[in-house]
Amino acid sequence: MAKRIMSSDDNIEKFPDEVLSHIISFLPVKDAVRTSILSRRWRYLFTTISSLDYVFDPYDGRGAAHFMNSVNRLFFLSEKLSILRFSLRCYIALEPLCIDGWIRALMCRNVQVLDMGIKDVEFDALPLPTSLFSCKTLVILKLDFPLHTYDFKVPQRVCLPSVKVTHLQGFAFSDNDSSERLFSSCPTLEDLVLQSCCFRVGCDNFCVSNSSLKRLTIRNMLHQLLPTKGVQLVINAPSLIYFEHTFPDFYSYQFLDVQSLTEAVISHRGEHGDSMIHSTEATDLLNGLKNVRSLQISSDILVYLCHHRILFPDLCKMTHLKILRGEFDMAYLIYILLVCHSIETLVLQDVSDKCIDAYFPPHENVCIMPKLKEIEILSFRGEESPMKLVKWLLIKACALEKLTIRITLLRQHSKIMKELLVLPRVSKKCCIVIV
Repeated sequence: MAKRIMSSDDNIEKFPDEVLSHIISFLPVKDAVRTSILSRRWRYLFTTISSLDYVFDPYDGRGAAHFMNSVNRLFFLSEKLSILRFSLRCYIALEPLCIDGWIRALMCRNVQVLDMGIKDVEFDALPLPTSLFSCKTLVILKLDFPLHTYDFKVPQRVCLPSVKVTHLQGFAFSDNDSSERLFSSCPTLEDLVLQSCCFRVGCDNFCVSNSSLKRLTIRNMLHQLLPTKGVQLVINAPSLIYFEHTFPDFYSYQFLDVQSLTEAVISHRGEHGDSMIHSTEATDLLNGLKNVRSLQISSDILVYLCHHRILFPDLCKMTHLKILRGEFDMAYLIYILLVCHSIETLVLQDVSDKCIDAYFPPHENVCIMPKLKEIEILSFRGEESPMKLVKWLLIKACALEKLTIRITLLRQHSKIMKELLVLPRVSKKCCIVIV
């Protein structure tokens, strides 16, 4: 047995340093460093790994100073080597100068992936190093900073020729030019995510302009002092395919070129009934989605649109519609189905008596949704108003092939299922699936 173990060890020792370095690169940095005690050959092997993944352990007991020293030490020992990927997750206070130094060092190491999440640091007096904005090797940039504490100031000269993915979280935009200057200087950018950022008082025109951008996600962006007005969101992205927008308030929208947009997710984050928009802002947003084939929209937006009598546009290319969450206005849903004749798939996340009841047109066998083939209701409790909606859909969707209903009221499952299965349907191909 001892001979077998020695033989195995000998085989590992026969591997070249490049292979051993690749193997230990899959270990957490702390474990990779521990390999230095194995033998003389392994003493500095950990300094050759090109992927560094740091996660601060708050239960480690040695504090932030030890953590920063360990990162500094590794940068010093691997001074002449490339670091292709650097990931850092830390939720305690770190010295801004240390973070600045790490970023500067990475810019000289041919870094391709920079992913930093730091939740407790003061950046007021320390801007990001200008070398970050001219890194030719950077492909993925993800920065998650303390909420709204860092004023994102972009230098006048920006050149990020290789960046394809940019995720920014917690940043504050303080002027109108920074965003446009940054995003337009990334000629290969494909995926942009802006999460929980904010606009300072001096920013009232936020522009995302990029010819290569394919996916744009904007979640929970706030204006510091003007929560319901004052910001115009300008999108000029001829290659854009996917647009996700979650907001506490609508902005003023200007879609300059989004002809390629085929999928959109629009959701309101706030208390039900909050005053969200003016009719012109809502109309501008909806008209910007005129080419989408798939739309997911939160139910409270439909309630608001109906309450303020805002017309839903004829999205003539839309084949998939999903209503997120519950308590939507059934009358407005019927109106959308009558306006958008191209819908083939309808998904309702929740249908209950909390939904606003509606007058359903008479049940004559008149096909008014000729292309609707599949309906899925993800939460159904068999209440009166939802049952009316299901009956009406079965009568009016002459091309319906499948109706899937997930019954969430387990005590009444059998009763509701029996009632659903005997409902009349105009489509002879229609199959009702109860889950």
